[in-house]
Amino acid sequence: MKKYYKYIDVLRVIACLFVLLYHLGLSKGGYLAVCTFFVMSGYFTCKSLFKNEKVSLKKYYKDRFFKIYLPLFVVVLLTIGVVSLIPNVSWFNLKPESTSALLGYNNIWQVGASLDYFSRHINSPFMHLWYISILLQFDLVFPFIFLILKKLGDKLGKSTPVVITFLVSIISTVYFYKVSLNGSTMALYYGTFTRMFSIWFGVFLGMVHHYYRPIIFNNKKLSKIIYFVYLVILIGMFVTVGYDSKYFSVAMILASLISMRLISYGTVDVNVKNETNFFGYVIKKFSDISYLVYLVQYPVIYLIQYSGLEGFKKVSLIFVLVIVISIILHIALDFKSSKYKKIRCLLVILVGCFMIYGGLKFAESKDHTSEMKALEKELEENKKLVNENQENYQKELEKEREDLDKILSELDVDKDKLMEVIKSFPIIGIGDSVMLGAINNLYEAFPNGYFDAKVSRTDYEVDDILIDLKKKNMLGEPILIHLGTNGDCSRSCKLQIMKLTEGHEVFWINTTNLDYVNEKLKKYESEFSNLHIIDWKSLSKGHDEYFYSDGIHLNPVGRKAYTEVILNELYNYYMNEYKKKQDEAIGKYEEEQKSKITFYGDTLLLSVFQNFKSEFSKSNFITRDKFSYSDLMSLISESIEKKEITNRVVLMFDEDIKVSEYKEIAKMLEGKDLYVISVTNEISELSKLENVKVIKLDVKNNKDYLMADNKHLSKTGKDELTKLVSEVINNE
Repeated sequence: MKKYYKYIDVLRVIACLFVLLYHLGLSKGGYLAVCTFFVMSGYFTCKSLFKNEKVSLKKYYKDRFFKIYLPLFVVVLLTIGVVSLIPNVSWFNLKPESTSALLGYNNIWQVGASLDYFSRHINSPFMHLWYISILLQFDLVFPFIFLILKKLGDKLGKSTPVVITFLVSIISTVYFYKVSLNGSTMALYYGTFTRMFSIWFGVFLGMVHHYYRPIIFNNKKLSKIIYFVYLVILIGMFVTVGYDSKYFSVAMILASLISMRLISYGTVDVNVKNETNFFGYVIKKFSDISYLVYLVQYPVIYLIQYSGLEGFKKVSLIFVLVIVISIILHIALDFKSSKYKKIRCLLVILVGCFMIYGGLKFAESKDHTSEMKALEKELEENKKLVNENQENYQKELEKEREDLDKILSELDVDKDKLMEVIKSFPIIGIGDSVMLGAINNLYEAFPNGYFDAKVSRTDYEVDDILIDLKKKNMLGEPILIHLGTNGDCSRSCKLQIMKLTEGHEVFWINTTNLDYVNEKLKKYESEFSNLHIIDWKSLSKGHDEYFYSDGIHLNPVGRKAYTEVILNELYNYYMNEYKKKQDEAIGKYEEEQKSKITFYGDTLLLSVFQNFKSEFSKSNFITRDKFSYSDLMSLISESIEKKEITNRVVLMFDEDIKVSEYKEIAKMLEGKDLYVISVTNEISELSKLENVKVIKLDVKNNKDYLMADNKHLSKTGKDELTKLVSEVINNE
């Protein structure tokens, strides 16, 4: 009669449930339950080989095929068939991943493909099959190792295989721990040799139980108590010790050791007659389908994520589907049972149809590994280019600020020395008797100037003076004219004067006696940008002390005031010019900043970086492999605080940022132009926001825009998106 160990089944069921809970994100340490399965696999494989005096490799591999490989084969092809029937399900690794699962090297493939089991992002239905691959690899070679150990035990004594397996367990554990200190989490978790320590724990335990006996208390009641104490501790670890814990590797070793003790104590309660109560019946039935539960859970979770369900409804549906599908497959594959023959036939036909369809889809599917590797290489190269661009952008930003500060600083220095500079001007003065009266004061104020003033002079004489000065190369800057007291000249005369003074700043002092001359002069000022009126009439009004009795010619007080007015007017003009230059410099800087764009995005943006860079050369690009909402908000806030935020901001993400989060970002960037690029995500409602423009690439009707992963853009997609973004941004 076959022995039945109820408490071993309890351990198996609990481990199975916690693996499922972990995959659903409901148990922090459920990954540790895999250690329990590894120990149990090592133990029962070893024990099964001891059952017969002579080991039959044919029988062993046949048993492993029907028990381990056939269910795996069925689930893999069944999953491919079902997934292929569901639209909008993206699984671009179908070919290489399914091949690795069927050929037993999925753990190795996952390390190479950089699939992170702990990322909680379900991008494959077979992310859990690394465990089965390690089992298959172990099952392939262990019978030969066992034969050697058994022979050594027969010749050298029963302690020999026990000591050897103990030493191998210790060495493999040390190796695992060493890798945990120096290696990556993925290599540690997926590696065949790193995970082998748990299996060797089980093999060592199997050797001890065969050659000696379980190392436990003889008191059956006490043994049960100890069993449940260990079980509670193990469950506590399943609940509390996350993969990000600093005790991650220690917890895996401890979980394996506790599993050994549980197996030892679990073998105390033996039910030879296979009699059990309802609870025991449920445990046994669940234990019978536990392997299938493990196989089907990830495919179910993978498919349900596309249903849109969340929370309790999602979890409940997954649980129900996992159990129902496992039961169906158990009935279909239980060829030894005489029960449910008709149902089994129908199920075999149904499952077989899906498997055939899945097999055909598997055969016709393409391996996009080389394409994805090329993308991976491109992304890595673009990361370097983005980093270089950020450095250059910051350097350029700093240089622009330094240049502006330098210009403003130089202008500030010039302003401080402006009066000295004005007094040193090689000014040219042409005037009548009014200027003549103040000529000594003018020379005192402008020692480098040249003044030509004459009694009763009119505007008509100015042409000849200017021509003569030009010939002598004496026409300096600026030109000061005070004529009109003795009457005006014709328009052609004035135009000739302005023609001869072209390229020079002309300061014309108006008269105190002839208003019509002054009125005409104002009109000429609006006509010529280099003509500036010094309103002597207004500035001298009410100052009778400046003039002799005629109200025109200047007395000594007036001559001094006259000279000061000229100096002040020149100072004010050139001071305004300096301010204009400052404003121009600041305006130019601000316009340059306005023309800049900041791009934020994940690998989607990273993949089109070179296209965008060629189109928007003076832009800043900030990318991450994964970009959380909080990261993005933090970066934008920092840019705003540093006053580095550009007037135009472009966001390009896969589906990491939600619509509600985009709205918060738009609120933060109020007053700025925000462009949100939509490739596979649906964010059209953002267009309702005043400062947001959604740029939608139509990938739905243009499948050639996307690569095999249905996420990143092909060359055609990149070119089209670049053209689209350029049109939208540059035309606004």
